[in-house]
Amino acid sequence: MCYNVSMELKDMKLKDYFNVPNLLCYIRLILLPVFLFMYRNATDSSDYVRAFVLLAFAMLTDALDGFIARRFNCVTQWGKMIDPIADKLLQFVLALALLGNYPQMWLFVIVFMIKEFYMSFMNLWLVKYDPEIVRARVFGKVVTVLIDVTVGLLLIFTKVPGTYIWIIAGVLSVAALYVGFRYSRMHWQIIKDNNLLKGRE
Repeated sequence: MCYNVSMELKDMKLKDYFNVPNLLCYIRLILLPVFLFMYRNATDSSDYVRAFVLLAFAMLTDALDGFIARRFNCVTQWGKMIDPIADKLLQFVLALALLGNYPQMWLFVIVFMIKEFYMSFMNLWLVKYDPEIVRARVFGKVVTVLIDVTVGLLLIFTKVPGTYIWIIAGVLSVAALYVGFRYSRMHWQIIKDNNLLKGRE
C-alpha cells in the first residue's frame, strides 16, 4: 500500500502511476472493451452470464479504487483525473451495448457524448488553474450510479416496451445535462477568477 501519498502530477514518479488504486482503474479500462465484445457477440444465456460477471468485476474495481485511495492515503492528482474518465467510459460502453437491444437510447448516447466532450475539454484547459476541478462531486457520483444501475437493468431485461425506453432515455439525458450544467458553472467561475477571456496580463 502507499501510506502518506497525496501528490500533484509534477511530484509523481513512475511507480506512483501504478499504485493499487490506479492499477484497479487501468484494469477497469481494459475490461470495458472486452465486456462490450462479449456482450455484443453473446449467443446464449451462458455468454450473457460471463459478460455480466466481467462487468460486475469492472464495477467492483470502481468501488475499490476510491476506497483504497482514501483509506490508505494513495490520493494523487493523476488518480483524480483518470478515475472519472474511467467512470464515463464505463457509462459509454454500457450505452453502446444497450443500443443493440434498444435503438431508442441514441438520444441519451448523443447527449452523453456531447456533455463528456465538453467537460473533458474544459477540465483539461482549466485544471492548471484549479486542480480540484477534476475531482468527482457528489452530484456527479449520484448521476453515475443512476446511469449505471438503469443501463445495467436494461441490459438484463431486454423486452422493455419502446415507450418506456424513450422515457428512460429522456430521464438519463436530463440527468447528464444537469451534471454538465453544474460543472459549467464551476468552469465559468474559474474563467472569471483568472480573467481567461481577457487574455493574460
